Amino acid sequence: MRYPLEMRRARALGLRTQIVITLVVAFSISFPLLGVAAVRLTERARETDRIASAHSTARLLAASLSERRGSLREPFYRYARSIVGSGGVIGAELIRGDLLPYQIGQPGTGVSVEVPLATEGAVRLWIRPRPPGSSAPLTNMLLLYVALTAGSVVVLAFFFITFLIVRPLDSLTRASERIADGKLEARVPIKGGAELARLAVSFNRMAAQLEVDRDDLESQLAKLQETARELETAQKQVIRSAKLESVGRLSAGIAHEIGNPLSAILGLIEIAQSDETTTEDRNEFLHRIQMETERIHRIIAELLTFSRRDAELAPAPTLSPIDLKQVIDEVLILVSAHKQLRDVSIQVSERETLPHVNGNFDQFKQVILNLLLNAGDAMQGEGSIEIRSEPTEEEFFELHIEDQGTGIDEELLSTLFEPFVTTKAPGEGTGLGLSVCHTIMHRAGGSIEARNRPEGGAIFALRFRLS
Repeated sequence: MRYPLEMRRARALGLRTQIVITLVVAFSISFPLLGVAAVRLTERARETDRIASAHSTARLLAASLSERRGSLREPFYRYARSIVGSGGVIGAELIRGDLLPYQIGQPGTGVSVEVPLATEGAVRLWIRPRPPGSSAPLTNMLLLYVALTAGSVVVLAFFFITFLIVRPLDSLTRASERIADGKLEARVPIKGGAELARLAVSFNRMAAQLEVDRDDLESQLAKLQETARELETAQKQVIRSAKLESVGRLSAGIAHEIGNPLSAILGLIEIAQSDETTTEDRNEFLHRIQMETERIHRIIAELLTFSRRDAELAPAPTLSPIDLKQVIDEVLILVSAHKQLRDVSIQVSERETLPHVNGNFDQFKQVILNLLLNAGDAMQGEGSIEIRSEPTEEEFFELHIEDQGTGIDEELLSTLFEPFVTTKAPGEGTGLGLSVCHTIMHRAGGSIEARNRPEGGAIFALRFRLS
């Protein structure tokens, strides 16, 4: 789509028309001036010729009279009658000092030419003045010639411009438009002036190169499309392998976490069925069976919570504004009597300025409580934990929980929030707690990240969406 300015330029007069108009204007100004100047010069030349002819006649008359002796009256009138009336001479005078001059014709009219005699006196001839309009035929003929010459030049210029410039340029223009439309096989004939011929050669070479480049690009595009299909197939295979690997890890974790309590339950039932077992022992065995069964129930509940994570990553519609300060206050009450955190100092910076965030009150309590208990285990029940806020984007609020433990193994950081990934000893944790925390934070529109502190210990960054 062309812009308005380009459209206006495309609709402007053609090069041929512009050149012809320029020539017409130039000739209309210059040729009439040239014609007028030529007419003036011709008229002046004719007048000069008349005067020169009359001057010659006067010299002849003066020479003839100078040869006479005695009275010059009769010779003057005889010669003057033959002169007056020819060559534009309308009068003649013989000037004799202080005496009255001899005159014939119409002396005193027109232009005079005077030649002195060898003796005393002079001969004066009067030339008829040029009548008005006497040069009109000559002027008209000269102007007609100038007009015909200008017209012939314009016509010749029109044809020469058409065949030498305009048509080659039209061919270049049409070929350029075809190439712009994607028809790269377009070529232009090599004709016109040397510059236009070189331009046509360069244009054809450019079009040929564009055609070769297009073929190369199409070939490369086909290869890229084939590579993209291969990559897509490989990606699907990798994803399928990763899913199978995750399923295998999940199955192994489930088998390990549920298999141990089931084995213990079967052993306890077998012992309890023995005749040698006392009632007190049976009660103890039943109590242990109950504990192992509750452990299995807890593992299954956490698995169910984790399994709903992918379908519930978006914020749940039941989220509501939660006072983060109240959440932390209740968590601190719960952990105050917990044996894992009895000797651990928990410091909360800027507690009074904690904002309201979107989420679920009980679930956020579960996340923070889980992270504090994990921190207490990492420090083996001694040290300090700091809860502090960090500046972030306007619509989020970030809370950091930092401990002074041994930190997290770098190999585990990338998989820390996957199920059954744990740093605790076998039997001390299921490895599902952080996965559940991850699910809760994502359901609330936030996130959770873990990293190690440079001075030792771990940092868990909780990002909440402000209400």
